[in-house]
Amino acid sequence: MSTLTIIIPAYNEQAHLPLTLAAIRRSISLAGISTTVIVVDSSSTDRTSEVATASGADVVLEDSGGTIAGARNIGGRYGDSDYLLFLDADVIIAEWSLTSVSSLIDDCVLGVCGLRAIYLPRKLSSWILCSIYDWHRSRGGPAQGVAQLVRRSVFEAVGGYDESLMMSEDADFFIRAEAYAKDIGLLTPGIVNEAIVWPSTRRYDKWSAGRMLLYQNPLSVRIARRSRHIWRGWRTHTVR
Repeated sequence: MSTLTIIIPAYNEQAHLPLTLAAIRRSISLAGISTTVIVVDSSSTDRTSEVATASGADVVLEDSGGTIAGARNIGGRYGDSDYLLFLDADVIIAEWSLTSVSSLIDDCVLGVCGLRAIYLPRKLSSWILCSIYDWHRSRGGPAQGVAQLVRRSVFEAVGGYDESLMMSEDADFFIRAEAYAKDIGLLTPGIVNEAIVWPSTRRYDKWSAGRMLLYQNPLSVRIARRSRHIWRGWRTHTVR
């Protein structure tokens, strides 16, 4: 039976981690997969590490002031499991989601896939925006970093996430991993719709749809995805 490591990059996420980790434990219990859970704490100034430890997760400290890509890569190098599942710290995984991908993991035929992210924002304008992005992903767009599942050998072969990218590092990784996995004959189902996660909508709820569109539209990302200055509002100065 294949093994799994769940990697959660976190910065000042003490409020969200308990729910995230509780949902993970329920999904692991139902699926029966041998799993290690790692929280990569990127120099949090709150009780992120303590909360993670109390919930039974292993904690890896990342104090280089790096990117979320760097935090994911640090987690990816931890242990020797067959598969890696990258989840954001404010994501709730459905109880049945790991069961939905367990056959792909057990048979070691999966190269990379995404879990389906369902956003439920409070504002109509944000709901419309999320629906557009969901439609794009359903048409073959790359899976988001909120929930990406990859075979360790594929992760290592493509060099993990590009740490020079401040934004869209998840899409860049998924595209490269998917292409490599296809080339060596592994399954690349895109997004597994039965495996659901519910990401937090805190940005959508507190920021305007216009601000979200400015941050997330492909033109902004393509032009400035390596700019620390531009993306600090999205990463370090975001809604907590």
